[in-house]
Amino acid sequence: MFRRRVLPFIVFVFVSTLAIAEHRAIPTLVVEGDDGNVALDLVALKIDVTIRGHLARTEYELTYRNSLDRVTGGDFHFPLPPDAEVSDLGLYFDGKLRRGVAVERTLARTAYEETVHRAVDPALVEWTAGRGFRLRVYPIPEHGEKQVFIAYDQELTGGDYVLDLRYGKAMRFAATIDADGRAIETEGIVPFASDAKEQMVDGVVRVLRETSPTSFIAHAPDAWYASATIDVDAQPAQMPPAAHVVILYDTSSSSVQQNAALVRRFLTEFLGRQQAWSTAVIVPFHIALDPARRVERAGTATGQRDVERILGELQPLGATNLIAVASELSASLPSMPVATRVIVVTDGLTSLGSSREVAAAFAKLAGGRRPLLFVHASSTADDQLLSNAARATGGWSIDLTRTDPEVAAASAMRKPVSMKFEGSDVFPSSVIAMADTRVAVAWRADILSALGRTGCPPSSRELHDPREINMVRRAWARARLREMLAHGASDEALIAHGRAFTQLTPRTSLLVLESWWDYERYGIEMPPELAAEKAHEIEEARRDREKEERRLAPVVTAPAAPEAGVWCMRGTVTFGDGSPLPGVTVTLKDGAVTLLSDITSEDGRFAFFHTPPPEEPQVIAELSGLNAARHAFPGPIVSGTSIELHMNASVSQAITVTAAAPTLEVTRTASATTVRLLNTIAQDASAASDDPEVRAEVAKQRRELTREVVAKLRAIGSTSERVRYYVSARALLGGDKSFHVFAAEAFRERSPEIAARILSDLAEARPEDGALLRILARVLDGWGETDLARLLLRRAIDLSSAEPQSWRELLLLEARHGRPAEVAALTKKIRAMKSNAWDIREIFEQTEEALARWERASSLARERGADIRTDERDDLTIELMWDTDWCWVDIHIVEPGGEIVKWDHTVSAAGAKFTGGYIFGYGPEIYSIPKAARGEYRVDVDYYASDETNVSLETLAHVVVYTRGQRRDYFAVLSTDQEHYTLVTIPVK
Repeated sequence: MFRRRVLPFIVFVFVSTLAIAEHRAIPTLVVEGDDGNVALDLVALKIDVTIRGHLARTEYELTYRNSLDRVTGGDFHFPLPPDAEVSDLGLYFDGKLRRGVAVERTLARTAYEETVHRAVDPALVEWTAGRGFRLRVYPIPEHGEKQVFIAYDQELTGGDYVLDLRYGKAMRFAATIDADGRAIETEGIVPFASDAKEQMVDGVVRVLRETSPTSFIAHAPDAWYASATIDVDAQPAQMPPAAHVVILYDTSSSSVQQNAALVRRFLTEFLGRQQAWSTAVIVPFHIALDPARRVERAGTATGQRDVERILGELQPLGATNLIAVASELSASLPSMPVATRVIVVTDGLTSLGSSREVAAAFAKLAGGRRPLLFVHASSTADDQLLSNAARATGGWSIDLTRTDPEVAAASAMRKPVSMKFEGSDVFPSSVIAMADTRVAVAWRADILSALGRTGCPPSSRELHDPREINMVRRAWARARLREMLAHGASDEALIAHGRAFTQLTPRTSLLVLESWWDYERYGIEMPPELAAEKAHEIEEARRDREKEERRLAPVVTAPAAPEAGVWCMRGTVTFGDGSPLPGVTVTLKDGAVTLLSDITSEDGRFAFFHTPPPEEPQVIAELSGLNAARHAFPGPIVSGTSIELHMNASVSQAITVTAAAPTLEVTRTASATTVRLLNTIAQDASAASDDPEVRAEVAKQRRELTREVVAKLRAIGSTSERVRYYVSARALLGGDKSFHVFAAEAFRERSPEIAARILSDLAEARPEDGALLRILARVLDGWGETDLARLLLRRAIDLSSAEPQSWRELLLLEARHGRPAEVAALTKKIRAMKSNAWDIREIFEQTEEALARWERASSLARERGADIRTDERDDLTIELMWDTDWCWVDIHIVEPGGEIVKWDHTVSAAGAKFTGGYIFGYGPEIYSIPKAARGEYRVDVDYYASDETNVSLETLAHVVVYTRGQRRDYFAVLSTDQEHYTLVTIPVK
């Protein structure tokens, strides 16, 4: 159920990657982990490009070499060209390409991360804001290679086709470009060849866009599709020079990705075209809006210099909150003078709230008749979000990375013109133009003649090749998706669209798994080749069973042949060093009854097929000379489940269930392989070292550096100087949990607002880490930043709606702030998703206890707000949560009398109670005592990680302590497996 955070990263790596991407769009596969600055070596590259008029498809086959002495995972970075979207994903198995299938996002992430922990090959592509995407690959074998297939499609309406090959290195390289007869231009070293061979690659390929509009039709199995470019003769009217200009200026931490010089050139040009005596009001925003700065005579050179000076003084700090911007505009636009121009300068990247919430917030401005101008100068901007927000207000969006600032300023002085297209299956349904432009339009119809009635150009060229047909069909699917996002389509509609077109959407991901068992386990439709493989294996199993029955009748010892609806399980048996064990006798039992047995193959695999499903399945592996291995489940499990059994090793985690009583016993030993956190110092030469001692020293240096930086922050007296020092240090340590958490604490006493912005910086650095966002929300709500905490929790739920901890935290927040309607809605949701699975059952029990406290509260108390996290009758409550899965972080409470209350000793003589010890990953663990004896209660933190696939084991633990209703918060950033230390000692008087 629970999933570890697979893609931690350090922001200086991410920023450096982005900086490179401004100049080179080079794919990199970065070793996963908090030391994520080790990029694997690209040793082979094959590229296949197809261009038909305005449509282009680019396919990459990339082979990366892992020179490390360990198996690792990879985080793929590849900034996409303008107007491009990922359209295909694949991995190679035994030299054969297996393409990804579209899967609902939460299910895809669950399948990926659980599959990773069985050490087989998955790959996952997820939707992210902006022009990027997230691709995760595991495992990449030690001193081995991994071959990845990925493709993107684009429409060439605004520029030429450009293929960036500035790798500056020799590799096995092959490239073919089918440009439909158009000239192919090259700069630098670009060796075209259909067969890969070792050669230097360092150049750029360019194919000029068509000078005239193009139009194509194609017949796919489900319908006729068309895609065409249309030249829009906008002829917009000039807008009069404005007397007032309002500039909402993004000063979040992600704004460092903006090209500030381009933005200032644009603003200077734009202000110069307004009334010379006009005023400019600059409103910086981040998690909130800062006080406005007013500039008089902004249309003059003096006024423009004042604007540049103000912008230069702004510090990028905090996360982006576009919802707050929309809320402020909703309140202020009606009172603004009629001749006011409003500009929003932002990259649109937001970790606060979902993109759907942002779009809905700006959609509320539609009736205000105040068109907004959105401006950005970032190659990673969320173009769709900004365009949709602008269009909702009747305004427009300008990308300064693709338009000269002076030209953009001139265009901004024209009234946008809207053009609508007729037909229910014509997309976009309308376009907004502020100058003559070329746009791409797509059509769909059941019959060919219907295309003409929708407005498709009659002279369209029909395409017949399967690849060409797919390009036209996907062009319609992309246009349709953009329309759906602009109009707030439901999750169900987005999922259906993604599945129908095998498309990446905010609610569907592209997933590749190794075997048909993996697809069947999660109920995912499998690729055709695996469906055939499944049928073949089932037939072979049937024949083997019949043969074995004839030999041993009436005793059946071979797996029963699977038929329709037959329950199945498979697994592997390995030795302590991870090598497969053949010849092991594996037995399947249902409680005390033996059902089937199997002998493991050469690769340690076994399989069972049975009807009906066992109620209390238990698997036992036995081999002479080795300790038996057992795996039991507390109840029925789904068909397709895969397990791994280890023999002749001290098992780091053994789960057993007795038939007499449903008592779960979790045994932990100290023998699990310790996987050290590989923290590195930026640009340190030892970063890529495989020497454990070198890595340990690097990690030590980094922790010492973080402590020194935080100590320096605390020593600086001036708040402004502190901020400047923090921003400088963030360039090196951005994304590091210790740095952000303890830097925020350093500001907390004197500058609580800045402390909140610093914590939100961490959210901005890791916007896809739902578990981390949840912890930050807990902290911020305790600090009084309720709105910010609520947005982070909603974002966490959007990322992983199956994790009940986020729902519980949001319920507790809404109860504390007196919102009974929201509590009722959340209660209904949580109870509907309630599960009795052994690793999450206690979360729902803890939630029910909190709801019982809510029910006991009076109506007046509910309206005013009730803190139901604790029982008011308890003297002392201690609650722990953390942000990484596939591990335990335990609290051990040493009571004044010396008794230790923890996960395996849950009730003390003094009346204390402990819950949450069997929750695997994230927590919470809760200690409570109604009548606390006087004395000191010591809180120890114990970190245990059984996950050997996770390179990074850094976790952020957050402890909330209530002493007779008074709350205190404590942090621990744990970086070594089996770390144990005292967090705090709490005096009770």
